[in-house]
Parts: sequence; structure tokens; C-alpha cells
Amino acid sequence: MTGDDKIEERLRSAYRAVAELPGPITGSQDPGRHAQGGFFAPGRRHPHLLAVVVSVAALAAVVALVVNYGPRNGTKSPSHVPANQPITTSPLPSSPTSTTTLPAPTTTTTAPPVAAGTQQITYEPFVGSGVDSSLHVTARESGSCYQYGGGVDIRYYYRCGTIQPCFAGPQGTSAPLVCPAASNPTTNDVVMWTATTVNTTSFLPATTKTPFAMQLSNGAVCAFVSAAWGGLGPYGCSTPGVTTPADCQQPKAATPYWTASCQDQLTDTSPFTSMTVEKVWF
Repeated sequence: MTGDDKIEERLRSAYRAVAELPGPITGSQDPGRHAQGGFFAPGRRHPHLLAVVVSVAALAAVVALVVNYGPRNGTKSPSHVPANQPITTSPLPSSPTSTTTLPAPTTTTTAPPVAAGTQQITYEPFVGSGVDSSLHVTARESGSCYQYGGGVDIRYYYRCGTIQPCFAGPQGTSAPLVCPAASNPTTNDVVMWTATTVNTTSFLPATTKTPFAMQLSNGAVCAFVSAAWGGLGPYGCSTPGVTTPADCQQPKAATPYWTASCQDQLTDTSPFTSMTVEKVWF
């Protein structure tokens, strides 16, 4: 039973007690009242007065019960807080948090496999209709040029003066030709040559494609040289920092690597040994 239910039960008991008190006695019930000296005759306990007194006492008890045990607000009054004093409350305990760490995704990058074997490179000094801007022009010359075969994609080589090979661009020989300096395609140095005449019959065209330069496994770059080698050469090797070989014969295509016979000195007595070719240029 709640507090309010108890208070209500007490009030009901008090009211029942008042209701059960004896009421005033009428004249017919007490015929001798007037004959014995009236209402307040001495020596007589008058029941009417007693009922009044008890009724007043019962009512007083009821009032006291209401005052002392009346319904009250169920909310507790806040404690007294001095002026300018903030009210502090204790924080509620935080519930424990559960952290689940997921494994970081793994990314596997697989580099494309590099094909083993000699790289066959087509030298291209032009971009669109102009010369590649990454090339460095070391000289500009002019004179007669000779056309000969051996290139790739139905492309001819040209010998201009003593420089070879030279390459014609999209405009053909009417525009300046580009010649790798020292016939070394590993550098960006080139010579621009303006052809005054082009001879297309003097040089015997090669029946098969012939690389104009190659790079050996030791880093030496050997370029084709048009000269009377007498069984030596015809690729002369001259690379800064690499002393051997001095020259090589024409490389032979093989799988996976091409090979070339090279000698350390430009003499008939210097033996030729086979070397691996890493790159060839056409």
C-alpha cells in the first residue's frame, strides 16, 4: 500500500468514528429533563454535551491528519543552494564501449612482368609534324644526302655528309632531317640537316632490316659506321666510362637475346667474343 492509500484509510476511519457518535437526545427520550432542573442541572451527565465535545475532537483529529499526512508532491525539493553557487550533479556512469578493430584491407600491386629478351626500339625523333621538344639540337647543317634501306616500317635511313643515320619526318626530305649525334640514340643530342639533294640510287638498299645502334650487356653503345672495315666492325663502340669492346660485327637475332661478336682492340689479332645485346635501335 502506498503512502496516499494509508492517508485515505486513516481519514475514512476518522469519518466513521464521527458518524458512530451518539446523536442528541430528543425530548421524548428524556421526559425528566425539564422536571429535574433543565438542561444544565447539577449532578447529571448530559449526553448531548458529550456528543458535541467528542464530535469537535474527532473533527480536530481529521484536520490534523489532513495537515500532517495530506497528499504531497512526489518530487523531492532541491536542497538549498547558496546564491551564486552552481548546482552540480554527478555524471551518470558511462556504459563501457566495445571497440572492434577491423583488419586494414590489404592491397597487392603486381607489376607487369618485364619480358626477357633484347628490346627492339624504333627511333622516333618527331612528334606530330614537328621535332620532339625533348631533343637538344647541337648543330644545323646542310648538303647532299643519300638514301639507303635497312629501316623498319618501310622507313629509309639517310646519310647526310658524314653523318648517319638521319631520319626524315612527316614532310619527307623537304624539311630538315634529324640525325642522332655520334649515332648514339641514348642521348638527346641531335643534328638538324637540310638536304640540298637526295640520291636514292647510289646506296644499295639492305634486303633486311639492320639496326643502326645496339647496347651491350656491359652498357657499351655501338653504332653503325659506314667505312671499309676489312672484316672488322662495322659497329664502332665508344661510350664514356666503358673501355671495351672497341667494335662489334653485325648483331644476330636470337631468342630471347641477340648476340654480337666483339673485340677489345681494332686489330686483326684481337679475338672476337660473343656478347649479349640488351637493346637494338632501328
